[in-house]
Amino acid sequence: MLLQSLLHSDCALLQALLNNSRFLMDDGAKDSLDSQQDGDKIMKPVFTVLSTLNHVPKALSLMLEGYFDKRNLWDHLYNLTVEPDPGWTEPTALRCVKAALTEPINSIVGHLVTMVISWQESEDRSAPLSWQDVPDSVLSKVPKEWNYTPRNSKAKESSKSCARLLMQAVSFIFTNLPSAVASLPLPVRYLFHVGEKRLSQNSRQLKPMGLLLWGLLSCLCQTLEDGNALVRLAGRPLDRGGRDRLALVAECLQGAMGQQKGVPKATVHKVLQTLEESRPKWSTIQLQKARKLCSEGAFELAESGVVLERGSGGGSGGATELTEQKISLMVLEICHKAGGGEYLRQIYHIIQLNEELLASRLSALTGPTPTTTKTPTWLNPVNFKRGKKESLGRQGGGRKERERVCLRFSV
Repeated sequence: MLLQSLLHSDCALLQALLNNSRFLMDDGAKDSLDSQQDGDKIMKPVFTVLSTLNHVPKALSLMLEGYFDKRNLWDHLYNLTVEPDPGWTEPTALRCVKAALTEPINSIVGHLVTMVISWQESEDRSAPLSWQDVPDSVLSKVPKEWNYTPRNSKAKESSKSCARLLMQAVSFIFTNLPSAVASLPLPVRYLFHVGEKRLSQNSRQLKPMGLLLWGLLSCLCQTLEDGNALVRLAGRPLDRGGRDRLALVAECLQGAMGQQKGVPKATVHKVLQTLEESRPKWSTIQLQKARKLCSEGAFELAESGVVLERGSGGGSGGATELTEQKISLMVLEICHKAGGGEYLRQIYHIIQLNEELLASRLSALTGPTPTTTKTPTWLNPVNFKRGKKESLGRQGGGRKERERVCLRFSV
């Protein structure tokens, strides 16, 4: 019943919960940092629960759309890797979006780190024991059957080997890009799909790949240039050579995206040119494959008859589509996710503690309901503690636990 109530009427209950939180006041004014952090405590449980519902991919966006509009967050989906302004606290919703992208990114980067380490070990084994230059007078007397290669020739061979490594790394990224997108929850993909429509000013940059791939590849490049993240994924310190090679992979990827900063390095230009000559239009084809997984058709197919379009979720529309069997399967899916069951309990307690205000706000959808009780203007755990304390006391052993939840999770 809880999940069905959350999804009912275009997630109206969750929208009311967010729109009446202290950190999102009606006049749009910024509340204190404490109030914003207090209000954001609802975001992680709700985001985690809704992002799990692949059979209802539009629910997350329906819930967040008004919130993103009010706090002007759509641009931040395009600039996920840009450092925030000093004094600006990144909303929990954006942190949740970044966390959703982390798993496929870490999988790709972890493989690239292994590739670079293996290449370095191979290069070390083939390196000469002495780095002292051999005079030409001595080289001329070395028998040909020895197959001795001078140091400068080995340096050229090492440069070619590095270029081959970069080509393999870039090829690996584009080969696995569709599967990386497919591993993302459908609700997260649909959120980027909605955001792409809102960012018309960036349409030229987004046209070849779309907002999701732009953000995914941008975060991938950032991870490849983050020394701490590379050490964590490698499980051991990386030397300067290894970090430089991974940074070159990021530059190659930025070049393929048209994001290169300034004139590209000769190595980067050569790698991209050779890759295009060996496999014409292949990277573009891979981008198109990945983008199809973010198209409208992919979401409509996944809904499997569960319609949650605007205006169809109320009454007998969307509600009749959400059968008991489908709801049960979705609840099972949520509970199988780490912390899913606990997040459902948190949402339930927040709704219960703020029941009076939510009922007042939701009644506006069906018409005014007479009431004699003064309703708070925004959700506040302090306002509800006194009103609920007496009734909670009559519930015996559950009192302390519910008061703890009130103070910690209410918005």
